[in-house]
Order: sequence, then C-alpha cells, then structure tokens
Amino acid sequence: MNFSLTKILFKSDESGNIDSIWYENWVSLKKNRSAMFGLYMILFFILMAVFAPLIAPFDPLTQNIDLRKLAPFTGAHILGTDDFGRDLLSRIIYGARISIVIGFFSVAISLIFGSLIGLISGFYGGWFDRFAMGIIDIMLAFPYILLTIVIVALLGPTLLNAMIAIGIARLPQYARVMRSSVLAEKSAEYVEAERSLGVSNAELIFMSILPNCLAPIIVQATLGIG
Repeated sequence: MNFSLTKILFKSDESGNIDSIWYENWVSLKKNRSAMFGLYMILFFILMAVFAPLIAPFDPLTQNIDLRKLAPFTGAHILGTDDFGRDLLSRIIYGARISIVIGFFSVAISLIFGSLIGLISGFYGGWFDRFAMGIIDIMLAFPYILLTIVIVALLGPTLLNAMIAIGIARLPQYARVMRSSVLAEKSAEYVEAERSLGVSNAELIFMSILPNCLAPIIVQATLGIG
C-alpha cells in the first residue's frame, strides 16, 4: 500500500479526485522554490531547537574564564566564546528554543483573535465593524514597542505575559489584513451563489471566504514569527 503525504493531509471525493482549496494551495507552495526553501529553513530551526541537547557541543551555561573571548574556529568552539567563556554556538542553539516558542505563541494569539475580529467585521459590518475598527485604530496610534511595554507592565514581567503582550500588540495588523480580504471576497460571485442556495453565514465565512483570505494572513504570520 502506497500512502502519500498529500493523500493523508487532504480529503478526496468519491471519484478519487482531491478537491480542496487547501490542496491547491499546497501544490502552489510546492512549485515555489523560495517558499519551499523557507519552509525547510523553518523546519531546520525547529528540529535544532527540539534536539538542542543532542546537537549543542557544550553546556550553554557553563563558564570558563580561561577560555573567554575566543575567536571563531578556536579548538572545538566553532563560533568562539563570550566574555564568560561560554560557547556561543551552544547558546545560539539553546536560544532558538525560546525564540521559536515566543514567535509561534505570540503569532498564534495575533493570528487567531485578529483574524476572527477581521472576519466578523468585514462580513457583517455595521456597529460591530465601527466599534472593532475604532479600537484597532486606537491601538495602531501607539508605537508597537510602547504598547507592548504598557501591556507587560499591566500583566506583570513574566515570559508568558511578554508573549501575550506581543500577541495583543500585533493583533491590529491581522485584523486589518483579514478585514480587507473579506471585504473583497464577500462580493464575489461564488459568495452570492452560495447565499442563494441557503448556505448559513457560519459555513459561508469559515468554509468559503476564510480559505480564500489565507494568503495575506500567512505572509503576515511568517513575518511576525521572524
């Protein structure tokens, strides 16, 4: 029996033809060499962070004053050492763990809540759109770093609160991008056709409009993680 990753990830209809916008996006992604290179780089750093204890040549916290400020490629220290004699390569490998966790967690908060606000605002409009976009405009009026510092000060100086603060501060960007995409899509012919067939608003939003609005959100998310 021969199973492919594509068949596992995407459903097929009764005739065996895979009919999914997710599949089309995946095929488009595979044809883009730059995108695939970026995907492989992300997977490389994730694996490096996960297997840091096996990859790192030294303990990142061990200090050795006799070996401080070594130049790169000195002995076993490929990138040299810092002011306290700690191996720089090992510290970078272990540091990737914290960086990846912060990046993914904060982007997840921004992506989920920002996209949800943008979806509802763009689709329904009315008082909710005016209220939500008013709050978004107020948040965008403050510099990103300043807004993050204020939120951390309110929540408390912990790593979790810092990730939450970053996620909240970046939320307006995702809300704006998603709202703009929804406004462009909801007037499309396929949306009007589904309305005439009696498709519910929830199904129309999450099954039809959302998949067609993912491209700019994915780009925004990748920039946010970086």
